[in-house]
Amino acid sequence: MPISLEQFAAFVADHPLGVVSTHDPARGPEAALVSFAVTDDGAVLFDTFVDSRKVANLAADGRVAIVLGCSGPVSIQVEGTASLPSVEERATWAAEYERRLPGSRARRPELTVVRVEPHWLRVYEVAASGPVVREGTPPWSRPGVDSASGPQGPWRCCRDEPVPDDVARLLATVPEWFGLPEANAEYIDAARAKETWTVRDVTGAVIGVTLVDRHFPHVAEIHLTVVERAYHGQGVGTAMLSAIEADSRERGVKLLEVKTLGESHPDAGYARTRHFYEKVGFLPLEETDLWGELNPCLFLVKPL
Repeated sequence: MPISLEQFAAFVADHPLGVVSTHDPARGPEAALVSFAVTDDGAVLFDTFVDSRKVANLAADGRVAIVLGCSGPVSIQVEGTASLPSVEERATWAAEYERRLPGSRARRPELTVVRVEPHWLRVYEVAASGPVVREGTPPWSRPGVDSASGPQGPWRCCRDEPVPDDVARLLATVPEWFGLPEANAEYIDAARAKETWTVRDVTGAVIGVTLVDRHFPHVAEIHLTVVERAYHGQGVGTAMLSAIEADSRERGVKLLEVKTLGESHPDAGYARTRHFYEKVGFLPLEETDLWGELNPCLFLVKPL
């Protein structure tokens, strides 16, 4: 056992400043200096701006690496899986973070709190007789979460039969993105006929769905992408997009298109959506009133 939960929490409380590394799909690892806190159940919290590189990266890939205690004789390396909060969780996580780091700004609307579940720790201690290294799985680690893209390993996305019931179930898990009953009914109806791509867990349950339109031979449009709440930040969305891109290239498609809520709308969730698409190579093309004045529609495209 590398360290107990009580020892880990005490160390982070004494050394809150550290470095977190996230992964950009195009540029690779990106590091940032942040302040950390540990919850009662051993999760690691840090705050960041909602439009930061970290949030955009974690929306595509939840894997993180953390280094704590860089200036003293003891340092701790952490690897784990990060989660971004739902609307309901955001205030709770911010309050928990501020309770451990009084004076932080985590409750401000432009900030959010990230929660990391550690799956591996390495404690490095400099001693007179030489370095002492202890590493392994934390005793409080939740079973099933490891360093792969998701709890069961790298995700596999496949072309599938229509799954409208699964689409309805997944939409209900993320109401901050899909909270309009009329729009959800249209998505569910579309799922009965549109080209369907899914990611399933080891039990066969659908955890991610993307619907595709092909208006012309040279264009494919992402009509809907939805991932079950519990699997956000674990690479499910990226797996679906990668599979659709590969299939589209084989078909001779030259351009991928997606529509989402435009930047002139202040919604924080859709700011994360735009950053995700831009990080994986989509370019903003035009913002229109296709969905009405209150819901600006942004067209994004990606050359293949």
